[in-house]
Amino acid sequence: MCVCVGSGLFDLVPGVPPRRADTEVGGVYSSAVHWDRDRGPYLASSDVLILAGGSVSIDAGVTVRFVPGTGVTVRGGRLIAAGGSRDRIVLTTAEPSVGPLPHPSLRLVDGPTPWEGRVQIFHRHHWRSVCTNSRNWTEADRGVACSQLGFSGGEYADWYPWLNGTRRLLYPKPDCTGTERRLQDCNWQYRAMGAGVCDEHADLAIRCEPVLGAGRPLTHWRGLRFEHASYVKMLTAGDTLYEKFSNSKLYHVDVLHAGMGPNKEVQAAIESVGVPPRMYSLTVRDSVSGGINVTQPDSLVAINNCTVSDNAGIGMYFNTSTGLVHVHDCDVHGNGADGLKLVQHELQIPRREVDGAPVSDFCSSGTTLESVYPIFTAAQQYRTSYLSKRCQKTFRCRPGLVMTVNFLYLANDIDDSATLSFYDGTAVTSPLLGTFQIRNGTRPQSVVTTRNNLLVTFSARNETQTEVLMAITAGDGKAHDLNVSSSVIANNNGRGIAIENIRSLVHIHRTIVANNSHVAGVHVLGGAGDVNITRSHISGNLGDGVNVTYAGGNQNISWCDIRANSGRGVSVWFNETRERVAFAQELVLSYSNISANLQQGLFVGNYCRSAFVNVSGNVFWNGKGDAVDIWSCWNETYDPLKLQIGHNRFIANEKLAINMAPVANMVGTIEHNFFFEQRKATMRIFSGDAPEVELLPVRLKISDNYFERNRGIYVVSIGASQFVRSSRQNILFTRNFLLRNTVAEPFPSLNPRNRVSAVVTVSSASAIVYRNILQNPGSRYELGVHFEDQSSNANASHNWFGYKRSTDVYDRIFDRKDRYNLARADFEPFLLSENDPDSSLLSLNEQFVPSFGPNEQGEIGGEIDGQVVLPEGTLKVTRDIFVRPTGRLTIAFGVRLLFPHSVGMMVAGHLHAEGSSLAEEKRITFGLQERGIRSNVSLAPVRLVGGKTDREGRLQVLIGNEWGTVCDHGWSRLPASLACQQLGWVLNPADWTVDPHDLPPDDNLDTRVLMSSVQCSPTDTDLTRCQFEGADDIENTCSHQRDVTLRCYDVTWAGVRFGVPSKKNILKNVQMERAGLVDYSTYTFGPGKVAATAVSAAIGAQLRPVQLGVATRNGCEAAVHATRAYIDECEASENSRVIVKLDISNAFNTVRRDAMLEAVKTRAPEIYPAPDTEINTWYLDDGTLAGPPSDVISSIKQVKAEMSEVGLAINAGKCEVTFLGGFTDDTKLSALHMLQSVLPDIREVPVDEREVPRLGRYLRRHVQRFVSQGIRGPCELSCNRRREA
Repeated sequence: MCVCVGSGLFDLVPGVPPRRADTEVGGVYSSAVHWDRDRGPYLASSDVLILAGGSVSIDAGVTVRFVPGTGVTVRGGRLIAAGGSRDRIVLTTAEPSVGPLPHPSLRLVDGPTPWEGRVQIFHRHHWRSVCTNSRNWTEADRGVACSQLGFSGGEYADWYPWLNGTRRLLYPKPDCTGTERRLQDCNWQYRAMGAGVCDEHADLAIRCEPVLGAGRPLTHWRGLRFEHASYVKMLTAGDTLYEKFSNSKLYHVDVLHAGMGPNKEVQAAIESVGVPPRMYSLTVRDSVSGGINVTQPDSLVAINNCTVSDNAGIGMYFNTSTGLVHVHDCDVHGNGADGLKLVQHELQIPRREVDGAPVSDFCSSGTTLESVYPIFTAAQQYRTSYLSKRCQKTFRCRPGLVMTVNFLYLANDIDDSATLSFYDGTAVTSPLLGTFQIRNGTRPQSVVTTRNNLLVTFSARNETQTEVLMAITAGDGKAHDLNVSSSVIANNNGRGIAIENIRSLVHIHRTIVANNSHVAGVHVLGGAGDVNITRSHISGNLGDGVNVTYAGGNQNISWCDIRANSGRGVSVWFNETRERVAFAQELVLSYSNISANLQQGLFVGNYCRSAFVNVSGNVFWNGKGDAVDIWSCWNETYDPLKLQIGHNRFIANEKLAINMAPVANMVGTIEHNFFFEQRKATMRIFSGDAPEVELLPVRLKISDNYFERNRGIYVVSIGASQFVRSSRQNILFTRNFLLRNTVAEPFPSLNPRNRVSAVVTVSSASAIVYRNILQNPGSRYELGVHFEDQSSNANASHNWFGYKRSTDVYDRIFDRKDRYNLARADFEPFLLSENDPDSSLLSLNEQFVPSFGPNEQGEIGGEIDGQVVLPEGTLKVTRDIFVRPTGRLTIAFGVRLLFPHSVGMMVAGHLHAEGSSLAEEKRITFGLQERGIRSNVSLAPVRLVGGKTDREGRLQVLIGNEWGTVCDHGWSRLPASLACQQLGWVLNPADWTVDPHDLPPDDNLDTRVLMSSVQCSPTDTDLTRCQFEGADDIENTCSHQRDVTLRCYDVTWAGVRFGVPSKKNILKNVQMERAGLVDYSTYTFGPGKVAATAVSAAIGAQLRPVQLGVATRNGCEAAVHATRAYIDECEASENSRVIVKLDISNAFNTVRRDAMLEAVKTRAPEIYPAPDTEINTWYLDDGTLAGPPSDVISSIKQVKAEMSEVGLAINAGKCEVTFLGGFTDDTKLSALHMLQSVLPDIREVPVDEREVPRLGRYLRRHVQRFVSQGIRGPCELSCNRRREA
C-alpha cells in the first residue's frame, strides 16, 4: 500500500516508521544549490556538474545515493559537504546489493598504477614475481591476467629487473585460451620455482586497461572529481607566506562504493586536479579503484582525521611538483595496493608566471627584504651572450622563520657550465648550505636555512644556455614533501608509505606502519632529500621496515619501534648519480627499539662520498640477522665515512651485533655499548685480504663497551688488512669489559688450526688490544691470533686476562706458541687489576718461557731455540713443534710422537730423527692421536646416506621433523664444509663431491628436496640455519638427480714442514701416519705458505732478478717501472718489439710436488734458467717477456718445455701480446702468426689499452696508480703481502 504525498513516496510497513522516497538530483549547477536534510535522502540519477560560480551545499546527516556510473564533478565551482561528528554525510551507490570486493591471487606492483606493473602471483603462502625466461605471454595469457584482476585488455609493458629479496616463479607459457577465470586455471603445470630458474631473466610486466571487465556488473558510482575548483589565497606564518585554500569542503563525509564510471572505467573515489578540497573526518571505503587521488595541487594538501580502507587500489595517491602534503590522524588500511603513495614529478617546461604573477629574474631583481613568500625566481644565461654571468642575491624573512629553496626546473645545453651556491647568511663567508654544477635534468634536494637570511650566488659561462626556476618559501621549518602524523597505515596489499623521487623532506611522526605486503613499510625510492621518522611503530611488514634507496640526504630515525619485519628493520642504500644532487649524507638512528626482524636490524650500504653515520641510544634485541651491518665503499674517496656507534644495547640477537666486513674508508668510534647474550658472535670488524681495500684508510676506536654473557665462536673479532704496515689502517680496542662470556669451538670434534675460538680474536697487526678487562672462565682462550705473519706481532699488552701470573695468562692466549705459522701475541706487561683498565699495577714482564717438555704426563710442544733430545717412548704433542733456525731437535730410537689433528711440526733449524731398521719398535713414528668419539655428531641435523663409507654419500638435512635432500643449485664449498664439520669431518678442497653413479639410484627415494640455493655466512655453524629456499619455494626444478653429494675426509695431523734449511736434516727409518693438513676453517694448506719465512733472504737471492714477487723488497715497483720504461723506449723507437703476458694454467694446484721439493733441496741457481729476452719479469705465476719477436718466441718455447717437466702448462687463453715500435701491418701480422704457432689463443692488446703490462691482476689494479704518482710505500706494502705469501 503506497500513499502519495506531494512529490514524495512513503512505504507503509507495520511497526516501521514510513521512509520518504529519495529526492532526485543531478545535472549542471552554475549557481548556489542547497541539499538540506529535510528533503533527503537524495538520489543522483545523473552526473552532478558544478561549474564556476556554482556551488552545492550538503547539510549534515544527508545521504546521497548515486546511480551506478554517475558522480560529482566540481569544475571551477564549490562543493561544501559539512557534516557533523554524529550527523555524517553519506555519499554511496544506489545499487542495493553491492558485494565485497574480490581479493585476487594476482597483482601488479612497482608500476605507475595498480593496473600496470610487475606480475606477481600468490602461491604457497607468498607473493612471487613472475619471470618467463624472457618469453612474452600471448594476448590470451595477458587477457586472463587482467581479467583476474577485474580489468579488461592486457598488453606487454616492460621487463622489470629482479627486485632484491622477492621470491620468484617461472611461468613462461601459460597457454591460456582466454576463457579461464585465473592464470592458475591455464597450463599451471608449466610453472617452476627455486634452483635459480629465474636467475638470468627479468620479471614480466603487463598493462591492463583501466576499465572493468565485461563480467563485472555496474554496481558502483563514479565518485567525486575536483577539476581546478575555486580557491582563495591567504597569508599564513605571521603574514609572511601566501597559501592556497580550496573553497570546497569535505567534513564528516563517508564516500562509499565508488570508483566506477559509466563505461566501467575506474577512478579514485575522490580525485582532485589543482587545489584539493579541505578534508576532515573523511571516510573512503570499498572503492573499486583507489581511495583519494590528488594531482598537481600547487598548494598545501591537508587531510585530517580520515579513514581510507578496503579500496581495490592505492589508498591515497599524490602526484605533485610542490609537495606540502600533510596527512594527520588517518587510518589507511586494507587497500589493494600501496597504502599511501607520493610521487614528485618534474616540470618539463619552464614557467614564465606562477598563479598569474611573472617569475622574477634572479640577476636583475634586487635584495628581498622580508617579502611575502613564496617567491619564484629564474636564474638564466643565454647562448647569445658573449659575457659570462656572475650575480648574487640575498633573501630575508621574518625572524624566527627559515627559508626553503625548491628547484622546479633546471636545464642547460652544456653540462657543468653554470653553478649555484647557497649560504646560510648574508655573505659568502656564511656557512655553505650547498653548491652544485647544473646539468641538464639536474634535480638537487631542497635547501633550507637555519636562520632568516639566505644568500644565493649564480655563475655561468658565456655563450651557454642555462635556465633554473626556483621557488623560495618561508615557514617554521623546512618545507616538506610529505608529512604523516598520528596515523595508522596497515594491512595494505603493497607498501605502507611510498615516496618516489623525494626532493625536500619526508616526516613520519607518531604513526603505525604495520603488516603491509610489498618491499617495505616505509619506502623512499629515488631523488634526494631528508627523511625524518620519529616516535613511530613499524612492524610486521613484508620486506623491510624502512627502506631508503636514493641519491642521499639526511635520515633521522628516532624514538621508533621497528620490529618483526620479514626483511631488514632499517635499510639505507645510496645510488650514485650526478643528476640527483644531495648536499649531505647523514644517518642518525637513535633511541629506537629494533627487534625480531628476520634480516639485519640496520643495514647501511653504498656510502662512497663524505658521510656520517650515528647509531646511538638504541636497543637491538632478538634479531634473526645481524643487528648492525655497515658496508664500506671499496673506492678511494675524498673523505672517509665518519662513524659513531654509542650507548646502544644489543641483546640476544641470533647473529652479530655489529658487522663491518670488509671495513674500509671509515673513521670513527664504537663506545659505551652494552652487549648481552648474543648467540653466535658479537662484533666483527674485518678487512680481509681483498686487494681493493688494502690501501684504503681505516681508523676505529672501540672503547668503554661492556660485553657480558655472550656466546658463540668469539665475542669480538677485529682486524684491518693483514698485510698493511702503514698508519692508514688502525683499530684500537681499549677500556672494554668482557666478563662471563662463553666462547667455544663450534664443532667440538674438530681441533682448530688457524682460526681458534676466543673471546677476542685479532687478524692483523694494526688491531691493538690495549687496557681491557677480560675475565671469562667459561671460555678456553681470552685472546686468539688469526693472522699468519711471523714478521709482526699482535699488540695485546696492558690487559687483565683473569690471572696475575704469567704462567696462567700464557695458557689463555692462542698464538705462535700453539701454531707456528701464526703471529705472536705480545701480552706483557699485563694488568694486575681486575676492574680498572687504567690501573698502573702491571706485571713484572718476567718473559715467561714455557717448558718444551716432556712433562710428567709425557706431553711436549712449543718452540725450540736450543737443543732438545727426546727420549725413547710415546709422547703426546699438545701444540705445534717449531724448531727455530737456532734450534736442534734430536729424536731417539723408538720414539712415537702422537699429534692431535691439525697440530704439526715446522723445522727451520735442524732435525735429526734416525730410527733403527733392526726392529719395528725401534723405528721413529709420527702418528695421529686418536680423538675418540666425535662429539655431538648424533645430534647434527645433517647426514650422509648411500655412500661406500660414512664420510660420503647423498646429503640429507633435518628440517622440522622431516629428513630430506639438498638441491645443488647455488651449492658451494662453504656450505659443503659446514656439513662436513657438523659431522665431525673436514672438507678437502680438491675432493669433496661424489659421482652420483657411485650412489644407489634415486628412483625409489621417498624424501623431498628440502633445501636449495643455500647461502651461509662465516658465522654460521649449522647448515640448516643458513639462508636457503625451502620446500615451499621449490617446485618442478630440483629432482633427486640434482641432489648434493658430498665427500668428507677424516682428520689428520699437520705433518712435518721444512723451511729451506741452512743445516742438514736427517729423517731415517721414520714412519709417518695419517699426516697432511687442510685447515678446516680456511680450506687451505695454511702452514705451507710461511715455510720459507725464516730464510727469505736466501730465497730472494736465488730468485732475483727473474722472480720479483717473493722475498724482494719493492720488487713489484721495480717490475712496473722497468716495463713502463721499456714501453716508452720502444714506442719512441723504430725497432719492432712485442710484449707478451704469460699466465700459467692452475699453477699452484698442478705443479708436481716431487719436482718442487727437488728444486728446494738442490737450491742451485741453474734450476732457474732465465729466458734470454730484454724484459723478463715474473710475479708469482704471471710473467712478462719482451724483446724482438724471434727472441720472445724462442723463450716461450723454452718456458713451455721446462714447465712441462714439473707438471705446469701455460694458459694460452689468458696470454696477451702488445706490438711496439716500428711494425708495419705485414710484419705485425707475421709476428702474430709466429706467436700463435706456440700460443694458439693469445690475443692482442693495443698499447693504448695497456697501462702497464699485466704482471698479475693485483699489479694491474692497484700498484700502477701508485707508481704513476711516485708513491713508494703502498707498492712496497703490496709486495710485502705477496712476498710473505
